[in-house]
Amino acid sequence: MSSIAGTRVALIGAGAVNFGGAEGPWDHASRLEKLGAVIAAVVDPLVAKAQEKIDERRANKEYAHVWDKTEVYADLQDMLDNVKPTAVFIGVPPTFHGCYKYPLELQVLRAGAHLFLEKPLSNAPVDEVTKYAAEVEALRKEKKLVVSVGYMFRYSLFGEKIKELLKGKKPVCLMARYNCTYAHIPSPFWWNSEHCGGPIVEQATHFADIARYLVGEVDMDTVYSRSVKASLTPGDIGYLEKVPVDETIVPPENRVPRAHVANWYFKSGALGNLGEAYDASVEIMADGLRIGVVKPYSETPMLKVLQGDSDEEITFEFSGDDMYLTEDREFLMAVHGEGQDIRCQYQDAVNTYALTCKIRDVALAN
Repeated sequence: MSSIAGTRVALIGAGAVNFGGAEGPWDHASRLEKLGAVIAAVVDPLVAKAQEKIDERRANKEYAHVWDKTEVYADLQDMLDNVKPTAVFIGVPPTFHGCYKYPLELQVLRAGAHLFLEKPLSNAPVDEVTKYAAEVEALRKEKKLVVSVGYMFRYSLFGEKIKELLKGKKPVCLMARYNCTYAHIPSPFWWNSEHCGGPIVEQATHFADIARYLVGEVDMDTVYSRSVKASLTPGDIGYLEKVPVDETIVPPENRVPRAHVANWYFKSGALGNLGEAYDASVEIMADGLRIGVVKPYSETPMLKVLQGDSDEEITFEFSGDDMYLTEDREFLMAVHGEGQDIRCQYQDAVNTYALTCKIRDVALAN
């Protein structure tokens, strides 16, 4: 049995990132249960909510032992001093980490714990985040700790297959699309850019990241972006009929845009595009090759591939691939020295954050 079983983990945040919610099937608690970790503590200022989440998990007899001795703390430092976990998962809104006002990452590393951080890195200015990230990286090296950022597409089987198909080829164009059913997004944080950074920084960040992962770095000076601004007036192009939160309490400048489109050049000379479509998708073109990613969030992601002179489309299906489980497993294996497959380091994620902020800011300025 792998030594990752029994790893003492602390969860920062008792919300959807760590425990699941209406937005989708992504949560760390269920994956850590399957991996055999032990949840030593949960940190959340809403201690009653945190205890409720723990009690719900304990009610499942199959994994009750994972939560048997879980303690609840309102304060991160208090938990670190008393519990001394092996690894910490940070799953709180980006406004509350990744900056000098809320230096959660530095606190965790100073305590000698390994760190898994959910995206996006922050909601602070890019210059501050870049400086902060350098301190995180220096401390990681000094303490010889593992740090991983949760860009799960990098761990997907479809991502691995794309890498294989692109071997020896130079991508010429990448087009990514992200669309969500807004009526089913009840979290007030996602409707206020002051808290989440906006839909490009918070949600479409996965598509900006997989673009960098597959094609390379972006020439930031070439980013062109436009958006449809929010409106509360029926009939306006930016009006949405079934918003599940009260947008009147959100300052106008913080209401999230309704649509974005962005274009850029990669440093390789390839073209990049991120915009709206009927679904979440990625399409990559190279000489003699077209790859389409279909339903990447579903239980059966697919690749649609055209190669050479053939008009016959080849379909690759990846049924049952749990990229969230894979990224958590690879992190814990690295913690125990059983692997080194961390596919997104903190410093790497800074470039994704900078790209999404650039897309957002250029659109806001025009």
